[in-house]
Amino acid sequence: MTYLQAIILGILQGITEFFPVSSSGHLVLAQTFFGIEENVLTFDIYVHFGTLLAVLTVFRKLIINLVYECIDSFRAVVSEKISICEVYKNSHEIRIISGIITGTFPALIVGFAMKDFIEGLFHTAGIVLTALFFTGFVLLITFFVREQKHQIGSVNGFFIGIAQALAIL
Repeated sequence: MTYLQAIILGILQGITEFFPVSSSGHLVLAQTFFGIEENVLTFDIYVHFGTLLAVLTVFRKLIINLVYECIDSFRAVVSEKISICEVYKNSHEIRIISGIITGTFPALIVGFAMKDFIEGLFHTAGIVLTALFFTGFVLLITFFVREQKHQIGSVNGFFIGIAQALAIL
């Protein structure tokens, strides 16, 4: 992989990560286009780590706020000033944290249980392209779904996690 190819792939990752499309899928297609086969997984890990750093930087104030709320809620529960149920009911931040935690489990389970299968899929550009078209179709359908307001919490987080686990494919 040349430096120019690495720069182009890094830019592609940066652009596609924050859109409702598969940044990993686009990386596979671009790597296939460039004929890149060596150190693909290592490079993908580096660009995804860069994305993680960007997300942590952009959302640092929200993340810090969530951490402080979690610590404050933990202290209140330990000192028996409030029950865990009351904390969950009264704290938007705790519901977000619980949604993130429960939403992570389905993707972790699918990722670890189907690791070899998923990696095999990412080596075939045709399968990746088909999956991208399917994802595009699903996203197109969502434009016709009536928007409903839901509170973020464990249940919604879990269903989002299931959707994310399916999106791994």
